[in-house]
Amino acid sequence: MDITLILLLIAGMVGSNDVTHYHIRRFRLYSRPEAAKEEITHLFRGLVFAVGLAILLYGRPLGAWYWVVFGLFAFDAINNVLDVMFETASRAPEGVPRGELVIHYFGTLLMGATWTAFTLAGWEGRLEATALAPHVTVLPDWVFWLGYFSLATSVVLLLVEGGLFARAILARRAAHEEVHV
Repeated sequence: MDITLILLLIAGMVGSNDVTHYHIRRFRLYSRPEAAKEEITHLFRGLVFAVGLAILLYGRPLGAWYWVVFGLFAFDAINNVLDVMFETASRAPEGVPRGELVIHYFGTLLMGATWTAFTLAGWEGRLEATALAPHVTVLPDWVFWLGYFSLATSVVLLLVEGGLFARAILARRAAHEEVHV
C-alpha cells in the first residue's frame, strides 16, 4: 500500500491546487448557477478523497474494507466522467483553460494509477477477514504526517467549498423569493 498512499498524496496536492486556484479563486464556481452540477461533483470528490485517505492512513484494508476502498475509487471514476460532462456548460462561453485541463488530465492519470496500485497491492487481502490491518511499510513516519496534514487540508477545503456553495444557493433562493413577493 506504500505506492498507493504516495500516489494518493500526490493526487491530493494536484487536486487541492485545482480547487483553490481554479474552482474557488479564479472562477468562483460555487457562486455560478450554471456550475451547480459540476460543483456537486467536486464536493463528492472531496468527500471520497478524504474518506479514502483516512482509511488508508488508518490501516491496510482487508476483506470488506478492501471493497469499500475499491468502491470509493470506482465512484470517483464515475464522478470524474460526470464532472467532465458538466464542465463545458458551466464554463461557457470561455471554456476550460489549458492549465486547468492539464491539471485535470494529470489528476485523472494519478487517480487511475492510484486505483491500479491499490488493486494490485490489496488483491490478496480482498477475501480475508474484514479489518484495517497495521501497516507493513518501509515509508518514513513523515510520509504519514504528510498524509494527516493532507487529510486535514482536504476536509478544510471540502468545508470551505461546500460552505461557499451552500451560501450561494441560499443567497440565490432569497433573491428569487424577494422578486416573487
